[in-house]
Amino acid sequence: MRAERFQIGVVAALAGLVLLTHVLGATALQSALWGAHLYAFLPAPALPIALLATLAGIAVAWRFAQRVPWPVAPSAPARRIAIACAIGVASLAIFWWLRIHHSLLGDSGPLSRDLPFGEQSHHLQPLSLELHHYAYFWTRAWFAGPGRSPEQQAYDAVALDSVIAGAIFVPVAIGLARALVAPAAANGAAKEAMPRPAALVPLAAALLLSQGFIQLFFGYVENYTWFALMMALFLWAGLGFLTRRTPLILAVLPLEIAIGLNLSGVVLLPSVAVLGVWGWMQPDLRRAVARDLALTVASLVGLHVLLQALGHFDTMVAIRYMWDLVARGQAMQHPSFLMLFGAAHMRDVLAIHTLIGPCAGLLLVPAALVRVADGGRRGLADARLLFVLAAAGPPLVASFTYGDSIQGLPRDWDLFAPFALLYVAAAIYCLASQPMR
Repeated sequence: MRAERFQIGVVAALAGLVLLTHVLGATALQSALWGAHLYAFLPAPALPIALLATLAGIAVAWRFAQRVPWPVAPSAPARRIAIACAIGVASLAIFWWLRIHHSLLGDSGPLSRDLPFGEQSHHLQPLSLELHHYAYFWTRAWFAGPGRSPEQQAYDAVALDSVIAGAIFVPVAIGLARALVAPAAANGAAKEAMPRPAALVPLAAALLLSQGFIQLFFGYVENYTWFALMMALFLWAGLGFLTRRTPLILAVLPLEIAIGLNLSGVVLLPSVAVLGVWGWMQPDLRRAVARDLALTVASLVGLHVLLQALGHFDTMVAIRYMWDLVARGQAMQHPSFLMLFGAAHMRDVLAIHTLIGPCAGLLLVPAALVRVADGGRRGLADARLLFVLAAAGPPLVASFTYGDSIQGLPRDWDLFAPFALLYVAAAIYCLASQPMR
C-alpha cells in the first residue's frame, strides 16, 4: 500500500538522520550539532557499541515483531486502575533512581538558591513557583542531614516534585496513546472500524515515552514537568470529548492549569476553539457545550484574579512579553526576518528538535503534510485530526520563529521540551489515521 510505503520511508529516513547527526555530533560537528552530541562526553567505545546495538535491535524487531504476543488491554475498570497505579509506582522508582544530579541545565541553580529565601512567584510561571515553594517547605525535612545546605534540600525537593509528575505522566501517556490510535468508528466516523494490530497501542506509547522531553521527569529541577503533564491530560480529555466520552470542561481545566504553570500554554487556545466549534455543531451536545464554555470563561477570569493575588501577575504584560519574544523575535541579538532562514538559526532549530525528539517535530511535518493531502475534504471533517494539528501547529511554528535568546537556544531547551509531546502525539495520529490504499 502507498500509505504503508510512505510510513516506512519516513521512519527509515528519520532513523538515518538521527544516526548521522549523533555520529557527526560526537565527532566532527560537536559544537554545531549540540542537540545530538551526547556521545562526545562518553568513552570512545560508547558510540560504536550503541550503533551496533541499534542495528541489532532493528534486525530483531523486523524479524520477530509479528510473532510477539501483544497483550490486550483489560476491560475491567478496577483492573485498569490497578495496572495504571503499578506502572506509576514503577515509573517513580526509575525516575528517582536515574535522576539528574547536577544543576548545569536550565535554572536549576537559581531555583534551588532562591526557594529557601521564600521565592514563590514568577511573572511567566506563577503556579510553577507556587508549587515548588510548597514542595520545598513540605518535604525539605526529608532531605536534611549533616552538612546539607538549604540549597541542596531545595534541589532534592523539586527533583522529587519532578519525579512525581513523571510517575503520573507515564500512565496518562499510555491512555493518550490508546486514544490516538483508536479507530475512526470510536467517534461515529465509520460504521465498521478497520481492525488495528494489537501492537499499535504499545508502540504508540513507547514512541510518546521515548522522546527527549522525557528527561524533564528524571528529577529535572525546573518549571516544566507539571506543565507537560497538564498538556497530556488536555490532549487525552480533548480526544475523549471528540469521541463523546468526556465533557468539554474536563479538557479545559488542565489547559487552564497549564497556562497558570507556564504562560506559553496560551498557544493551545486554538485547539480549544476547535473543540468548542465541533461541540457547538453537534445538536445533542450544544447545551452542554454552552454550559462548559461559560464555565471556561468564568474559570479563566478566576485564574487571572488568583494569579494576580499570588504574585502581582499581569496577564496582558505577560502575553505581550511572549508575543515580543516569539512572534517578533526580540530576543535575537539583531532581529531580522531573514535571520530565521540563516544557516545558524536553521542549525539550532534542527538541534533543538533532535534533542527534544527526535520523533516529534521532525516526524510531524512529513506525516501531517501527507495525511492532510491524502485526506482531502474528508481530512477537514476529521475533528480529531484538526484538534491535534491545532494543538501542535502553533508551538511548532513558534519554535522556528523564536529568536536566539540572551543565553542561547541550547540553554532554553527545556522551554521547548514539553511541546514535543504535542508534536509526537499529532504525528502518531496522522500516521495511525492515514487512509490505507
